[in-house]
Amino acid sequence: RRKAEQEARRKAEQEARRKAEQEPDNEKVAIVAPGIAGAKPSISSGDVVLIRPLRNVSLRTAPYRDNWTYPVNAVEIRSRVINVTRAMDGQDIIEFIWTSNMFAKDLHLSYPEGLYNVRILPSTDRQERCFTALTWLSTLPQDVAQQLLFPNASPVIKKHKAAGIFNNVWNLNDKQKHFVHLVRARTLMPSRDIVRPPLILSGPAGTGKTLTLLACIFEALSLSAAGHILVCAPSHTAADVITERLGSKLTSEKLWRLVDPLRPFTTMPTKLLQFCSLDEKTGSFRMPLKQEDISKYSVIVCTCFDAYFLFKIGFTNHNLRVRHACLNNFKKYRGLGFANRPDWFSQVESILNDEKAHPHFTHLFIDEAAQAVEPEILIPLSVVLDPDPNIDKPEIALIGDPRQLSPNIYSPSGSEGGLGISYMQRLLQRPMNYLSGGWPYMLGDANTNLDFDTQHSSVFLTAIYRGKTCFLMMPSSLFYHDKLEVIHESNDSSWMSKLNSVEQLSSPATELAIQWNQLQPSRIQGDTWEVLNPGLLQVQRQKWPMHFRGVVGKDTCIAVESFAGSNSWCNQAEAQVVVDVVSCLVKNDVSTKSIGVMAPFRGQVVLVRKLLRERQMYGVDVGTIEDYQAVERDVIVLTLTRSSIKLVPHDVSNNVGLFEQVKRTNVALTRAQQCLIVVGNPLVMVQDSIWKQMLWFFLRNGLWYGEKAVVEAIEEVQSQRVQLLSHRPQESHKLLAQDEIEGNIVYMSSLERSERQ
Repeated sequence: RRKAEQEARRKAEQEARRKAEQEPDNEKVAIVAPGIAGAKPSISSGDVVLIRPLRNVSLRTAPYRDNWTYPVNAVEIRSRVINVTRAMDGQDIIEFIWTSNMFAKDLHLSYPEGLYNVRILPSTDRQERCFTALTWLSTLPQDVAQQLLFPNASPVIKKHKAAGIFNNVWNLNDKQKHFVHLVRARTLMPSRDIVRPPLILSGPAGTGKTLTLLACIFEALSLSAAGHILVCAPSHTAADVITERLGSKLTSEKLWRLVDPLRPFTTMPTKLLQFCSLDEKTGSFRMPLKQEDISKYSVIVCTCFDAYFLFKIGFTNHNLRVRHACLNNFKKYRGLGFANRPDWFSQVESILNDEKAHPHFTHLFIDEAAQAVEPEILIPLSVVLDPDPNIDKPEIALIGDPRQLSPNIYSPSGSEGGLGISYMQRLLQRPMNYLSGGWPYMLGDANTNLDFDTQHSSVFLTAIYRGKTCFLMMPSSLFYHDKLEVIHESNDSSWMSKLNSVEQLSSPATELAIQWNQLQPSRIQGDTWEVLNPGLLQVQRQKWPMHFRGVVGKDTCIAVESFAGSNSWCNQAEAQVVVDVVSCLVKNDVSTKSIGVMAPFRGQVVLVRKLLRERQMYGVDVGTIEDYQAVERDVIVLTLTRSSIKLVPHDVSNNVGLFEQVKRTNVALTRAQQCLIVVGNPLVMVQDSIWKQMLWFFLRNGLWYGEKAVVEAIEEVQSQRVQLLSHRPQESHKLLAQDEIEGNIVYMSSLERSERQ
């Protein structure tokens, strides 16, 4: 009887499944949640959605027993996020699959009011992929893991003359050509016995890192016709940019954009779809049906996490070598009659021929490497690295800016354990000469002489090809040891006239409470620093498209439970000033799409966006500092938000805000291309070492505006005992090594000094 019941149940379940499959696909559900698109950690495709009714519901759950019922709150509907859309009016939309049609109909009949509790949990897919990479790392021989993670030996590479094609095709400068030469030299002289330390290309935005990356990729392809290159980045945005740039020179037969099947089809730029593999029935992304389809591509571009799919299907240098060895053994015994399948043999041999098996991937380039956690970097490394001592090792290159945003770590224990330090930054901090000396490299010029020293593995780019000199004066002095220089600066003077309307909203600070003759800078004994002429302290109204508006407001928390250090802080006074500034610019024929508003707190972003929407300015992009990483706008309006000094320590401990946040401040000050406007409370800014320098910069160049409420801050600034100094290149690394500024020293970069003179 028990077997008969089990068989009846099995048949009933099969019949129910058959009927469900004949009905239309599961219903998509969209719920509106204001501001949910800006949640941190962000909601992404694949996240788990848990749904429960608000009351007990009785429904039939077994199709073969008509009277069997029980409360549905004992069962949880489990779904997955399909897509998250940020709406212009702030009414963000989350899409997910509801449930099977059969269950949904029964639920609607038993629960007509349809009120549910929805809970969204971050997907564990990324953590599982990182754990897979860590497991792979544990299988490596100890010496290989040591060479990969903690290199301590300088690679010996013979010198090769740089190809003249660099000047004619790519128009690279000396430092960019030097890095391409390093890639060229390593490609011509591959290593088998050791894993060479990665090549490192660093520099701020606008220095041509992506252009140099493209030159390296095409140079590697030209040197090795059988070579294949894997290009990775932490984000889809960065990977899409690289694909677009490569797609202008490579066809879809040579370039493949590997995409997670869970990524919404609509988020991919249309012009990149030709480089993707799509399922014709569902329209979603997929992997190629055969591995030989993957082997034909010369360049594969994906995110670091999506490289896991190559590892999962076994398309790695290690697995391909093992299969190649098995194929050779198969050739030996083929004549004996074992599995004599010519069609199968030719298919496998097309993937694993002698030219492609040693190794398949010859190069790995990781762009924006400073934004990836170290286990994330291990995922593409597990694809290209084969520890066998008889196999050529792939060449690895890291590109990024370790002086800007680091990986986002939300776990306090993870931050304390060093997870927030990227693989790129950690390598640069190792005291190795071939990495330009470890931490001094980050603070000094790289070895870029024309003799091409191939024993050094890092290059620091300093020439900026977009933006204005005035925007880089303080970032160059505070973050890049006064080494940046602007090439081909824009001479568009129309922005000054557009900024005049903004300046008329308030009064210059120098007319309120400043008397510069009271400032007498002290001279320092010795030659450690060069003391500038005290006359340079005089206010010189510069015609620069920069503006600081001092506002003494009040910061409030809009979270359900207000607590210090949260990301829900807003400042009504600053938000109103931001909206007034944007309105003035729009009235002076500045397009809303060219304006970006930055705020360190999500609460301020929501408030500013709401006020702008009320004035019908939907095109203005409003986001946090993290949202603007690798993004630039013609006009940037930055609101610092924080007006309570007591809350700054809480911001620091929770890694939010812009005070005592060196990397986040660097990003905030380097996103503008034509006009930069800063709104903040000078009473709080003067307590921060970096923002105090910015206040001095705004004051001495006549860029500080504000109402009478800022008089106290100006008097606080001028009452301090001040020394005005200029960096010397050989000493500048001492400042950045500690990530802090001396309280009573005012720094003036060489860029600002030359402009004032």
